[in-house]
Amino acid sequence: MNSREYANKLRELADWLDGRPEFKTDSEPIFYMRYFDKKEFLAAVVALKPGTKKYTEGSYPEVEFIPDSAPKNAYVKIAAPRHVACRKVQEAKWECEPLLSPSEDAEIESVRP
Repeated sequence: MNSREYANKLRELADWLDGRPEFKTDSEPIFYMRYFDKKEFLAAVVALKPGTKKYTEGSYPEVEFIPDSAPKNAYVKIAAPRHVACRKVQEAKWECEPLLSPSEDAEIESVRP
């Protein structure tokens, strides 16, 4: 789908919403597109620049781009999973507090095959 087709789908969504009873919302409109292809993601970034690039962490790390020229009354973000736009250079390092006492932990280790 290209950006014009996407815009038409959004107009259809707006028409559908206008046809429903009015209700309150607690958020501004959110426009969010996710990409799984690096070339397509970069083409969208170039088309919507200038803006701000951000890297997120957590269970689903992403590269996000928020265009400066987006309407101020809506939140616009395009994103790609971090592995699409970046390459991992080191495995994540974890540090955890002990969950069990040393003797309980030894009991669990002793039953491993």
